[in-house]
Amino acid sequence: MRVAFTGRYTRSDILSGPEKVARRMYEKYRLLRDTESAFFEYFFDGSIHGIREKLAGRTLNETNDVQTLGLLRIPGALKRFSPDVLAVMNYERFVLVPLLWARYRGIRVLYVSHGLLKQENKRLRPYLGTFTRFKDSITERLLFRYSDRIIFLSKEARHQAIRQYRPRCETRIFPNGADAVFFRTEHIPKAAAP
Repeated sequence: MRVAFTGRYTRSDILSGPEKVARRMYEKYRLLRDTESAFFEYFFDGSIHGIREKLAGRTLNETNDVQTLGLLRIPGALKRFSPDVLAVMNYERFVLVPLLWARYRGIRVLYVSHGLLKQENKRLRPYLGTFTRFKDSITERLLFRYSDRIIFLSKEARHQAIRQYRPRCETRIFPNGADAVFFRTEHIPKAAAP
């Protein structure tokens, strides 16, 4: 089986969020026999990368299995890899490109939902503009509509998504475990004295 992972990949162990979960799941999956996988991500951090990279850039990691691509390169890279499954590991707006490509090609889509962005934007990011909220809403709606299976990290997230989006696919719950080191305080720098 060939699985194309997409989302945001981080090389750091410091983070505890969706990027770290995506990397760990991908690295564990790569160890399975009779499988091939690759991770496709986008040029994030707009202040660092220009429009040229965001549209047509390409960077490979040292083992060539994690590719950072511009939007125009994603369909070609996926076509060359020829996956049986597209695994959307976390929400990012760029995943709309591989999602629509996979649906057009009849490739199964697995989505790992870390929560509902529509609610997060409303509660945690009230400063976002209307156009950004609209783009997020459309992308999230299409992810819930076109996924063949959705994995939630909590019962509450699953309940809220079913209530709001009514996905027509199978849903599962895989609780997200946090590392014990995350709860230790010795790795947190002490605040400077005023």
